[in-house]
Amino acid sequence: MQRIGPAARHRYGAVPLLMLVTVAALTALTGCTAEQTARPPVIAGPASGTHRRPHHEAAPPEDGSVMDLLPRFEAGGLPLWAIGAAAALVLGVAAAVALALTVSQRGRRHQAGPYPMPAGPYTMPAGVPAPAEPPASRDERAPLVRALAGVAADGASQAVTQQIDRLLSAGSVDRDALVHACVRHRDQLSERFPHLDEQLCAALESVGVLEVRVDGQRFDARVHEAVDLSPTADPGLHDIVARTTRCGYVDGDRVLRVPRVVVYRLEDPRS
Repeated sequence: MQRIGPAARHRYGAVPLLMLVTVAALTALTGCTAEQTARPPVIAGPASGTHRRPHHEAAPPEDGSVMDLLPRFEAGGLPLWAIGAAAALVLGVAAAVALALTVSQRGRRHQAGPYPMPAGPYTMPAGVPAPAEPPASRDERAPLVRALAGVAADGASQAVTQQIDRLLSAGSVDRDALVHACVRHRDQLSERFPHLDEQLCAALESVGVLEVRVDGQRFDARVHEAVDLSPTADPGLHDIVARTTRCGYVDGDRVLRVPRVVVYRLEDPRS
């Protein structure tokens, strides 16, 4: 069922007032007409000594009533007070209509609300500084920057030193870029410079990036990359990872890189 709002209730409340004014005016008008119709003409009689009055001639007042003093129209016209009642009816109808329109307009303004809502998302005013970077993010970058700077200062590889210098001189570098740099340079230096390999590995672990080695696990093509096969006569070793040739990395629950592995493959001794 549809609910009627405050504006509609006020608008509908003006209808009984309008009907009341209309009925009152019509009742007065009807009574006046009936009285005018029922008034008999004056006819001369032998006993009374009166004479017949023409229809168009106004009768003199008989009882001194104020109503009898009011002028009348010819040919059954209405008295002036009936005309006044009709005028009051017209004015009442006009006033009621104006009241209904005013209430309706106020109701629409009330429903629309005094405060228009702004369109689009809220934007920061000009001159307001952007929120500062969380301290945790700066703390996670610090060990990575120190490890890379130590590798560059070691001078083990001129090419690696130049790459690190370009990265760190670029200004503020995000965490992911520093993590990928540590992983890449560890691959380049791990075999020849074990101390630098350990330094980079410790920095990665300090920020939650762990290496993944899957030696002895069953091969899973979804998370392992097979780069070679190793024949075996032992059925129990079939599809088992023989060794990890390049470790993988995970950052929390995110896989950064899958490990590369060599997988055992069962061979028929008769072949």
